[in-house]
Amino acid sequence: MQPAASKPSPAQWQPGDKVIITPAVSDDDANERFGGFNQPKPYQRYTDQPKG
Repeated sequence: MQPAASKPSPAQWQPGDKVIITPAVSDDDANERFGGFNQPKPYQRYTDQPKG
């Protein structure tokens, strides 16, 4: 799986907004890949937009 594929953008997304971490990525893997994330609800995880 490509790293970008595990971080889709939400509807109405704008550059600079957070992106979603898909449920297919475990919390441990998300921390390792993305350096942490925000989890407002158990089923929602967000991280910063990738640079590049």
